[in-house]
Amino acid sequence: MLADMATEIEATRALIWRALWEGRSGGEFKKAEGSMAKLKAGEVAVKVTEQAIQICGGYGYIRDFPVEKWHRDAKIYTLFEGTSEIQRLVISRALARDWPEGMSLPAPALRTEAVTARKDARLELRRMRLLGAALDLFAERGYEETSVGAIVARARMSKSAFYEHFKTKEHCFREVLLAEGGELIRDVLAVAATGHDHHERLRFGITRFVTACFERSTVARLLIVESVGLSASIDDVRHELQGRFASAVAEEVRHAMPHDAFYADKDPAVFGRAVVGAVNDAVSYFLTHPGVDADSLAASLCRIFAP
Repeated sequence: MLADMATEIEATRALIWRALWEGRSGGEFKKAEGSMAKLKAGEVAVKVTEQAIQICGGYGYIRDFPVEKWHRDAKIYTLFEGTSEIQRLVISRALARDWPEGMSLPAPALRTEAVTARKDARLELRRMRLLGAALDLFAERGYEETSVGAIVARARMSKSAFYEHFKTKEHCFREVLLAEGGELIRDVLAVAATGHDHHERLRFGITRFVTACFERSTVARLLIVESVGLSASIDDVRHELQGRFASAVAEEVRHAMPHDAFYADKDPAVFGRAVVGAVNDAVSYFLTHPGVDADSLAASLCRIFAP
């Protein structure tokens, strides 16, 4: 992985130097070398910082180390002063201008990228409508009582549109869980990372996990209640999502063991899973038995796991 990262960085540096040389020597940027350099630099920055987080594991998430900030900072380079998509459009137009004389460039070839982008956008919009309808119905009725017919009726779409995106109802449920559950866990980890020490990060993470589940109760029902025992593939997704939070907790405990007596004798992996299990049990009970305040529930859990 490090070899690939270094290779990508050096290739990007070569593109940047070439663009600089063209600018200094009065070049015309005939092939949109400036756009090539910006496109490559922005996307490589995002890619290699994401890989750096992967290499660092849980430490890549926390603010004790600069890796997570590098990744957040890198994303802006694919957005400002022309997004990556705009840079690709500029490059494709520059290449079209250099098409050899005497050879006609088929009109469809010029339009392919724009047509494909519009088609992909429409397909993604339909997919999001189906996922939104499925999320609401799975949470309201449960998995077994929700049919494909009910999903397409709620989304005001056809069954053929449903099967264009999903193979089965289970596949649809899995995609909903991945998208919505993944967003919830990313939110929890992002809030936890704002803490200044292990104690604060644990409290922030536990509190946000609980409050996020109450705020997004439909997602919480899928992640904590409806997904349990459906199938091996659904269980894998649930375990992977919850495992991200458990791993972050474990890293904090491992980091705290040398200087915090409360965590000195704790097994980090077991402690991480215990936190997830306790949050799951507490939230699932109170989602089905309304009447408790999310903040008070979070505070109770924090007194147990992050006193």
